[in-house]
Amino acid sequence: MVQQGGQGVISCVPIDQTPTDGHRDYKEMAQKEQEAHDRAVDKLYKQMLPKKVVMVDSYSALVWHPGANDYWAIWNSNTSEAFAKERALDYCTKAMGNGCTVAVSGKSLSMAMAMVDGMIAEVSWDLDFNTAMVAVMRQCETKWGADRCRLFKGMKATKVANMHVDFLDGHVPNADQAIRYKKTTKSVKRSVEPAANYINKGNIEKEFKNFIVKWDAKIRATAPKTQEEMEAERASRVR
Repeated sequence: MVQQGGQGVISCVPIDQTPTDGHRDYKEMAQKEQEAHDRAVDKLYKQMLPKKVVMVDSYSALVWHPGANDYWAIWNSNTSEAFAKERALDYCTKAMGNGCTVAVSGKSLSMAMAMVDGMIAEVSWDLDFNTAMVAVMRQCETKWGADRCRLFKGMKATKVANMHVDFLDGHVPNADQAIRYKKTTKSVKRSVEPAANYINKGNIEKEFKNFIVKWDAKIRATAPKTQEEMEAERASRVR
């Protein structure tokens, strides 16, 4: 801008001229700063985008104690089998003290448990959960008789997202929740066996049909349906 006028009347008007060297340097510097800012924003944006989800094998471990009819388990851990065992043992030891042992552990293992006279007595494991469930009831029936057996619990292992999370599922009761056996059930000897020991995988459809015919109605009739029923069922097993 340039000043013009006189005798009390003064104004400013634009002046046409080629930009000075200083003006060009300022514009170049401002442009570089803006480009640097845009690159920084773009880098931060890319860092915030969700990474590609990678599915990995999971690890499971089940631990029990001779003085409790509950159990401690970690499954769907994406760390390692050793970690799953260590963590499950740690939770059991904190609740019950010494005497905790690993019943079964492994990679991508599903487990099913059966109770005998109110005590967790049989565990079967397999890569497929339904196979483990069918096998554990056959296993229990073979050893203890159908009238004494009841399907208690199952844990279905899956592939998990590698999100650097120690474990996604677990059962970690405290000492009060780990109800002790009745005196009459302390002599029941526990066992853990692979499903293949008790069912014919080559004819799995027949095995499943036999399971439904023999056990489905009993499982439906005895399965607790509410939290209150579950607590009452637990209390009935208190020594």
